[in-house]
Amino acid sequence: MFDRKIIKYRAKIVLSRAYFIILIGCFANNLIGGGLGGFWGNKVQNINFSNMSNTKILAVVSTAAGLLIIALAASVFIAGPLGIGLKKLVLKASEGDANLNWLLNPFRDNYKNAVIVTFMKSLVIFLWSLLAFVPLVLGMWKFNLIDKLLMLTDSVRAGSVPAAAEMVGLMTMWFVITVIFSVPAYIKTLQYYMVEYIAAENPDMSWRTALDKSKEMMYGNKWAMVKLLLSFAGWYVAAMFLCCVGPVLVMPYIEATVAQLYLELSGKADAYSKYGENRYNDPFAGF
Repeated sequence: MFDRKIIKYRAKIVLSRAYFIILIGCFANNLIGGGLGGFWGNKVQNINFSNMSNTKILAVVSTAAGLLIIALAASVFIAGPLGIGLKKLVLKASEGDANLNWLLNPFRDNYKNAVIVTFMKSLVIFLWSLLAFVPLVLGMWKFNLIDKLLMLTDSVRAGSVPAAAEMVGLMTMWFVITVIFSVPAYIKTLQYYMVEYIAAENPDMSWRTALDKSKEMMYGNKWAMVKLLLSFAGWYVAAMFLCCVGPVLVMPYIEATVAQLYLELSGKADAYSKYGENRYNDPFAGF
């Protein structure tokens, strides 16, 4: 178990020296990682097939599929290694070596392994997340859930109050069961939270070893990790007042904090105490 206040205090020390460098790294990582996926999603949502000919529909679907392939390729071959580079940058900033060149380090140092590690981590979590679809499949196949919901919808439109209550209860039960089946994927996400940090420090480490090491580090710390992430909720609420820019401004604080947690769990935190924690005040001790 770790002390959240100490972890966040050390993160603020790092940010006092390298906030803007880490901010640039976070912005670049978000731009590549989420930009293409968001662009593809917006394009697909804005498509109106109602007045299209079959030929045009085929062309639009082919284009959308091509954009999806490009977004997935960018996620695997660019965003994954860039995520490791961001962790490398933040770890180096903890040493006092905040340089944007570290952001591109995975592209120079065993790029192939960086792609494999991040891809396999995402694949394992994705496979576990498929459990969330079990209630949907069972509901459709075993209990004819879709047909029942359609019948209840017609009854609700006709003004049936009992049908409305039954529909709400059925949807609530379905939602709760789906959340329960999603828990394993969330657990795996927490178990493998440190994979990119491990890969940043060990570019030649195999993906299996990186995942196992992260799982070992997070053993007994998963709930504490959840509480650590939730402790940033106040910052995100405040950031909402700055529209789209606010959440990005908070990201360096989160990245620096998780990096300090990695150093703590890996037993390397004491190596950074020489930078003089006592020379800094903590004006945000409550956050």
